[in-house]
Amino acid sequence: MDAMKEHAGYARTKNTLKLLKIILDHGIIKSNEICKILNVTERQILKYVKDLRECGINVKSKTGANGGYYIDDWECP
Repeated sequence: MDAMKEHAGYARTKNTLKLLKIILDHGIIKSNEICKILNVTERQILKYVKDLRECGINVKSKTGANGGYYIDDWECP
């Protein structure tokens, strides 16, 4: 694996784990707030959320003024 791909995979994993901690710390948080914290795009946030869901972490989202991402019934898979 070349260094660029290895770095990109590392950054994605690191940000996915950071996202998990952010959601756990905040309870519910909007994607634009996550983007500012991680310095990434909303599209990247969707990828990180997908990664967490594929690992069995129950990341949910709700719309509206009080909406955002949250984890329902946290339990480490």
